[in-house]
Amino acid sequence: MKDNLAYGFRVTMAQEGVLFVNDPNDRGGPTRMGLTLGLMKNLRIDLNNDGIVTVDDVHLVTEEVVLGVYRKEFWNRVKADALPPGQDVQTADFGFNAGPARARDMVRKSPNINGFALHQIAYYLSLADCLPGYVGFFRGLTRRALS
Repeated sequence: MKDNLAYGFRVTMAQEGVLFVNDPNDRGGPTRMGLTLGLMKNLRIDLNNDGIVTVDDVHLVTEEVVLGVYRKEFWNRVKADALPPGQDVQTADFGFNAGPARARDMVRKSPNINGFALHQIAYYLSLADCLPGYVGFFRGLTRRALS
């Protein structure tokens, strides 16, 4: 449902926060509002238009930038408008963290939102098992999956 895009974005941002952080355990690198330097490089988001994507660009991230990325790269790519209310938001949020292709695959495996949440948690557990630094992120991601 298109009406849920703004709601889904607010849910994601409530968990991601708006501050700049540089957690050494975050494999994406410096982050602001959920956009990591790694993701910004992959998507070529050069906010200061100097021809390279650096930590300076992460500092320039605004809500408008993130909403545009969220809509184009996650909401639209997981086809959230075609999903039932609730699962649309959950799938786009999972796509924000795990990638849209993985989120679309999870929708195919999960008959409903509860099944989707269980698959999400299993995915996060598997990451926590193989990436020791990821354990610190697990609590917040699990909370999001259950909400």
